[in-house]
This record gives sequence, C-alpha cells and structure tokens, in this order.
Amino acid sequence: MDTYRHIFFKITITVFAVLMPIFGSSNVVCAQNKNEAVQVDSTYAYQYLQSAYLEKEELALEESNVCAVEAANYFKQLQNWSEFYNCYRLVTANTFRLQHYTEATEVFQEAIEGIKTIPEAKQAVGLLYHLQSAVYHHQGHFQNAIKFGEKAIAILEQFDNAPHLERVYYNLASAYQAESVDFHKSIRYAQRALQIHLDEPKMDSTRIGKLYSLLGKCHRGLQQYEDAIEAFQKSNDYEGRKDNQLAYLLSMVYLDKKDCNEALSYAQKALDIAAKEKLTVSDAYLRLALAHNCQGNTRQADLDYQKALTISKEVYGEHHPDHAKVYVYLGDFYRQEGRLDSALQVYQTALQQLNPNFTSSDVRKNPNKMEGYTSIWCMEAIRNKAIVFEEKFEADSSREYLQSALEGYEWVLNNIEFRRQRYTNDESKHYILNYIYDAYESAIEVTYQLYQLTNDMDYLNKTFAFIESSKASVLKEAVHEGALQHVKNIPQDLLNTLEEVKIELAYYEKRAYDLQNIQPQDSLEIADIQLQLFKLNRSKEQVILQLSQYPDYFKLKSTEKKLPPQQLQKVLSPDQAIVEYFVGTHQFYTYLLTQDTIAVYRHEKPANFDKQIQVLKETLSNWTFVVDSTKEAANMYVKTAQQLYDWLLKEPLNQLKDKEHLIIIPDGTLGYIPFEVLLNDTPKDPFNFQNYPYLLKQYNISYAYASTLWLENEEMKTISASNYTFGGFAPVYQTPMYSSIELDSLYSDNDQVPLMAINVRSGLGDLIYARQIVTHLASFLNGQKWIAEDATKENFQKTASNYGVLHLAMHGIIDDSNPLYSHLIFTKTKDKKDNRLTAAELYNMQLNAGLAVLSACNTGVGELKRGEGIMSLSRAFAFAGCPSMVMSLWSVPDEQTGILMENFYAALKMGQTKDAALRTAKLQYLQTQDNRGAYPYLWAGFVVIGDTDAIQFENKWSTSIWIALLTSLTSILFIMMAVYYFKKRKPTESVY
Repeated sequence: MDTYRHIFFKITITVFAVLMPIFGSSNVVCAQNKNEAVQVDSTYAYQYLQSAYLEKEELALEESNVCAVEAANYFKQLQNWSEFYNCYRLVTANTFRLQHYTEATEVFQEAIEGIKTIPEAKQAVGLLYHLQSAVYHHQGHFQNAIKFGEKAIAILEQFDNAPHLERVYYNLASAYQAESVDFHKSIRYAQRALQIHLDEPKMDSTRIGKLYSLLGKCHRGLQQYEDAIEAFQKSNDYEGRKDNQLAYLLSMVYLDKKDCNEALSYAQKALDIAAKEKLTVSDAYLRLALAHNCQGNTRQADLDYQKALTISKEVYGEHHPDHAKVYVYLGDFYRQEGRLDSALQVYQTALQQLNPNFTSSDVRKNPNKMEGYTSIWCMEAIRNKAIVFEEKFEADSSREYLQSALEGYEWVLNNIEFRRQRYTNDESKHYILNYIYDAYESAIEVTYQLYQLTNDMDYLNKTFAFIESSKASVLKEAVHEGALQHVKNIPQDLLNTLEEVKIELAYYEKRAYDLQNIQPQDSLEIADIQLQLFKLNRSKEQVILQLSQYPDYFKLKSTEKKLPPQQLQKVLSPDQAIVEYFVGTHQFYTYLLTQDTIAVYRHEKPANFDKQIQVLKETLSNWTFVVDSTKEAANMYVKTAQQLYDWLLKEPLNQLKDKEHLIIIPDGTLGYIPFEVLLNDTPKDPFNFQNYPYLLKQYNISYAYASTLWLENEEMKTISASNYTFGGFAPVYQTPMYSSIELDSLYSDNDQVPLMAINVRSGLGDLIYARQIVTHLASFLNGQKWIAEDATKENFQKTASNYGVLHLAMHGIIDDSNPLYSHLIFTKTKDKKDNRLTAAELYNMQLNAGLAVLSACNTGVGELKRGEGIMSLSRAFAFAGCPSMVMSLWSVPDEQTGILMENFYAALKMGQTKDAALRTAKLQYLQTQDNRGAYPYLWAGFVVIGDTDAIQFENKWSTSIWIALLTSLTSILFIMMAVYYFKKRKPTESVY
C-alpha cells in the first residue's frame, strides 16, 4: 500500500513540476527561481513539505533539506509558524543522520535572522533556538546546547502553553547532566518536563521513559542510588525497551557500589539485548569492561575496552565526548595496570578528541586554560594525567614530573572554580566541590613536596593557597555578595530583585519541606509549590544572567583571591597565631602563621583519626554515657584528648613563644570538637577535672571558617561600630520543664562524690533559666529583652537588625538530612504562626550585629560537606552578615549555660576580647565549682568563631542625655556667675 502511495505521490509531483515553471526535475523539485514572483498559496507549501518527506524516505537527505527550507519560506509568508517549525524539525532529523552540523547551524541562523524582527514569529524564533540547541547536543557540544537552550526558554516561557516547551526542558536537562554535571538543575528541568507530559491528555510514553532515565542518571551522579534505581525502573516501564535500558543503567549503579558480580550480570544482559535489537552496544561494552576489571579479569576487560573504542568511533565519530570518555576509562585501566606511559598517551588522545584545536601529542601539554565549561571528561583526563605524573615521580624522583602534576591540578581547580561561580544554587556548588575535592589534597601534596625539594617560598605559598581555597567557598561567596551593594556600576534594582527572589524561594522551599515532612501531603498543593519553585529558580537564573554582564559581579563574588600568607602576617598582632588544617584521605597538614613565622607540617593520617575525634566528641557531649560509665568515659577522654593534642598541636605550639591568642581554622571532623579541652600532659588525678592541663589554661582560643574570611573581617573593621546595643530573646515553651535527674556518682580511688543534678536541654522542655538570664543581661547591659510571649519569630525578624549584640537563648533543632531546615524555635503565637526560624531564612536576612550569641543546643553542629565545612545554624548567621558568633557544639545544660553567659558578658563589658571573655567565663566557672561541676560537658560546649575584638556596649547615658545634662549645668553655672557678679557690684549714687 505504501508503495502505491509513494508512486502516486511521485506522479503528482511530476505533474505539478510540468505545470509549475518554478519547479525543475524531480531531483531538484525544490529549486526555486528567487527572481520569479510566486503567488503565496498553502498548496505550494505543503507540496514542498510532502516532497521533503518523500526525499527523506528515499534517503536523499540533502534534497529533503532543500525542500523543507523552501516549504518553510512559504509558511513564513503565510505566517503559519507551526508548520514553519515542523519544516526545520525535519531539517534537524536529517542533520542527525547526515552529521552535517555546521551547515545545519548556518541554516538555523539564517532562518532566525529572517524572522526575528517579526513580532508574530517570536515563538518560532524560540523554537529555532531549541532546534539549534538539539543539533549541538547531538554533536556532544553541550556548552552550546545549553547556551541556545537557555535562549529558547527565555522566549518560550513568555507565552502561556508554549508548544514543545517540555522538549526544550528535556534537552536542557540532558545537556546540564552531561556537560556541567549540574545534577540539581538537571533534575529541576527534567521534573518540570515530566509534569507537563503527565498532565497531557495523551501521554508520550517514550518521552516520559527518557525523562525517568535522565532523572535516574542524575540521582546516580548524586549517589542517591535508591532514587536512581526507582527512576530507572519507571523508565523501563514507560519505554517498554525489554529491559535493555534498565540493565545498562543498573550496571552503572552496581559499579558505583562496587558490587562487581551484579554489575557484570546487568552489563552482559544489556549487551545481549542491544545486540539482538541492533541497538548501540559501545556503552554496553564499556560497562562490561569496567565490570570485568572490577572482578579482576583484566585480560577480558582490555578486549572489551578495544571493542567499545571501535564501536563508539563508528557511532559517534571523532571529537564526541561519548567516544573520548572511552579513552579516559582506558587510561584509568592502564594506570591501574602500571602501564603509566600508555596511560598518559591515551589520556592525551582523549584531550585531542575533546578539543579539536588541541593537537599536541606531548603528554606534558594541556589545552589552554579556557573560561568555559570544558567537558567534564577533559577535566578527568587532565586530573588523571596529574596522578600518573605523581606516580612516575615516586618511581624516579624527577622534579619535572611534580611540576607537570601541579600544572594539571591547577588547570582542573581553576576550571572548577569557573563552574562553581556560575552555578545558581548552593547544592550544585557543594556537589562540584565534593566531586573534585581529592584534587585539592593532591595539589597540596605536590606543592609541599616541591617546597621540600627546592625550599622555594612560592611553593609554600601555593600550599597555603590550596589549603585556603578548599574551605568554605559558598560562604565566602555569600560574604562577598554583601559588597555588591556598594558597587556603583552594578544596578541596584537588579540586586534588589535577586534578594526578593531569594526570599520568596526560601518561603516556598520551606512550604515544600513542611508538606513533605510535617504536614499531611496534599498532592495538588505540592505540585503547585513545585511549579512556583521552578519559576522562581528560573527568575533567579535570569537575574544572575543579567548581572553576569557586569565584570565586577563575578570579580567580587570570586573566592579564588590568591591570598599570600605574608598578607595575613601583616595583620596578625604579636600575640596572635593562626593554626589552619587540611585533612585529606591519606595525610593531614597543619599550617602555622605568626607575625614572623610560616611553617607547614605534614603527617600521615592515622587509621583511627576520625574515630578518635568521634570518641572525644562522645566523651564530651554524651552526658548519659558519662554518668552511666563515669570511669570509662574519663579514661577515654584523657587518652583521646592527649592523643589529639600530640597529633594536631604539639609540633606547631612548640614553636610559639609569648602568644596569647590562637585562631584555629579546622577542617572536616575537627570542626566538631573544642580545642580548648585538649590536654598537653597527663592529669595527675584522672578524676580531678578542675586541675586538668586543658589548653584553655594557656591560650585564648577562637575559630574561623577560613583565613580569607578572618582577614576580610580584620580589614573591614570601622571605628563607628564601637557601641553595641544588646537584644536578647528567650521564648516560653508549652512543654513543662523536665525534672532534674539525680545522676550516678563520679568517684576516684579515695572518695566518692556524686555529680550534681542538671537540666539538659533535650526535647522542647521550657527553659526557665534562659529567661532569667536574658532578663538580667538586658538590665546589666542596658539593652532590650524579648522574653516569653514576646520572643516570637515575627518580633525577631522585625527587630534583629537593630541590635549590635544578639543573644538567643532557646532550643535549636538540627536537620542533618537537610541542613537548610535546621532551625531555632521561638514562642508559638496564639494564631499559630510558624515559630521556626530556619537556616534558609537566615541566609536571606541582613543582620547588623557584630556578635550573635547562640545560646541554644548544637548551633555549631550539622552535616559536614567536604570543601565547605559544617552546615550549622551559626554558619547561617555568618551568611546573614554577622562577623562573630558564640555557638554550641552539643546539647548544653540550662543552668550552667546561664552561669557561663553571665561571666562572659561581665568580661566583655570590662573590655576583654571575645575569645578572652569566653575563656575567662570558663575559668571562673571552674574556680567556683567543686569537682562535681567541673566535667567538660558542663562548661566547654561554647566556642567563639570569627572576629574576636573587644566591644563597647551602648551606655545607658546616651549622647542626647549627656548633651542635655551639660546644657543644664552650663545654664546653672551661668546663672550662678551672674548672681555673683551683681552681688559684688556697688550701688551708684543718684544725681538730681
């Protein structure tokens, strides 16, 4: 039947060609005489379009494209934009088979130029951008695919129910997943496309299946394996591909999980089905190679890699990422086998494949450092080359190998910084830093070794720069964003819009969180909130895109300010020392800085390093354990506190003389412990806690998130910020205060002394002492109190920016699974408004406080993110602009916390620096307690982080009062002088 229809259609075209002088022979049926006037008629347009489809069926793809473009020219005159788009969709499909990508791009560009000034063609312009994006995507040029995809949605989103928008979202989601590894953004676009498809009356099952497959790949990239498997299974259900796709994707998941047997089983199944159905088998062979290698069958793995290379070249052609990645995996295989030179050559070939303009076969050379989203496989190849150079150095100690390795790591880390700055959400920034974090450790190791070999200070400076750039990048960026408000050439309205969008985003994100975790789920409301979140994220991206047109925007946001340690030395006072750490997988480094000393120490990381930190944390913060197993807890504490002192501080502190202030910049799990309680000697009596040789007794200790932030705090200090107004908040909670519990005894060999009964802040019990302390402090410091029913979230949000010192005595709840929703709990109002202030909301506040005292539980605790630090509530206050915080590292006791806070503020008022004041408070506490109350859990939980300068509280006698008083005294003095004058004056005689 199709044959007869085909013959009939050919006859029709032939007759039409005879009758229409504008047509030539059947092979050039679409060659139009441009100088000849042709009546615009839809008949001509559809005849051309039908001819285009016919030529496609005969595989005359170039002729098909000619016909399609001619048809499009007619539809343009008819302003039939739907069919106009269909013509170019056909061109796109033909291009994929012809692989004439450059020609197609020129065709699209010409078409866009021809209609972009026609108002009615605006949608068509957007759709043409989408097709151009699809062509770049098919080439593996994902950066350009993203560029034109963003142009497409910027236009199409202006229309209600714009056609094919879900296709644009899918294409963009796929490009972000493949190119920039921005999995969170990819998930957003894929979920939006999926929702549009699922809402359509007639669902496209194949496309829905592809979307679930894409979501699975993203979840797998984020190591969310259960979500990945669920998405892959849904993909298989919708696409009906007889388990091929599912088997292939599951093999990837099991490879990640190091389950070699399952990975091999699924890879073999995927290959069998693909071969049977004549599907692409190159990726299946690649997974098979990885699975065989995982099992140790290296001979078969090598054969599989070679097959994958041959087939991927046939399918994708050269210079395609999916072909180049096979070379990267093969290079990894050769490196594992010890064939280092072969590995270098293969990595170099991958770079040539990924960068057509890069032709160097010299393995020491890399592509030029480009400011752009160079392929993720390019970064993998260069990073892995650097690893090989390190291994070659271990073999023959040639310094050139270390230099080549350093150049590779610098290339990779610079590219990551470029990507991170342009990501629009913090989750993606955290992911990319975690993804590449091992490169920091390698770069630090290489520069350290080069310094040891050459004694060149430039290498020591680079070691410090890598250590510093590995810390708190997102926090640094947020702090730097505050400076944007003062840059004249960046439009203030754009910055205001960005802040408004962020605040609205935080609101909807919290609503989504509450619906999924607290309130009964309402699917319609969730869908509506997800739509709002998608729109707001798009608005945020658009504003950032506009801001990126101003060079100062990225310049100020950049966290990669090459900070030489000598610059820090100039700011340090004679009695200060900075001790900064980097904790890697294999080594940890300690960097010591004083006014006249720069030193770095490298140690092999003990196997029980993290365990020792966990043990110390347990013996400090778990009061139940301390009570139930007192002797065991004390012995464990003494042993661990001494061990950690020896590892972390003994060597650098031996160099210090006449230093009073230590600034500790921790890394990784070190952020969970207070260094004040480390022991530099063995206690004479292991149960006499008052007389332990705590580090606290030698130094004032503070902490910082990063040296850069500490320095910026020092440089931004102003005299005008000398007077501080106190504002204290202490809510009331409905749950009655839990009764004190008499605890077991703490004893030594000679006596038995029962521990005092304490109230531990657990649950949501009422905090009576907290309100008493805030009341006292407000009076003592001539400040303002917000207690009981007045201590609401709403009052805090309205008034917090008025205070120079914020004191929050309340419950804090940590959410390790989603740190943005860790929160402080205020008084619940009668109208039952939300009383939880989340970290996400704090991120979008602007506080003016020079000091925030977070007298709540666990305010310095949270999820640890590599490359960023501990995602705590105190960190959220730093985001909001507070340069200094006092935070807690565990669930603190209520009454003892009150005593500490009274001592702390008394010392502050006397003019002590913040770190000295907290030290004074702790020492005074120890001096006033008997041994029952001296265990570190009771007093060591609070630490100060950030700026430590002394502060001057606002005096009750304000300036206006003093002026009034002086004016009155002056008036009184004037009157007294006048009276005295007239009394002394003699009377004058009258003359008449």
